[in-house]
Amino acid sequence: MDALGAWIRKHEEAVYPTGAGLPPGHLHGTSTLTEDKETLYVMLFARRPWDEIAVKGIRNAVKRVSINDQNK
Repeated sequence: MDALGAWIRKHEEAVYPTGAGLPPGHLHGTSTLTEDKETLYVMLFARRPWDEIAVKGIRNAVKRVSINDQNK
């Protein structure tokens, strides 16, 4: 629980105040969506490195992508 609390504090903007992100099957991970529906946060907890990430169901143009590596 301590590790989860530390992760939430570090990534609070991806947790509060957000709602459900993409439905199951649209990516291999978890997502949340901001209340204004402008920002989609994608969380991938697998330990293997990713060269590509497939996300289905996004209808809007992607304006920006950033990566926050929790190991750094």
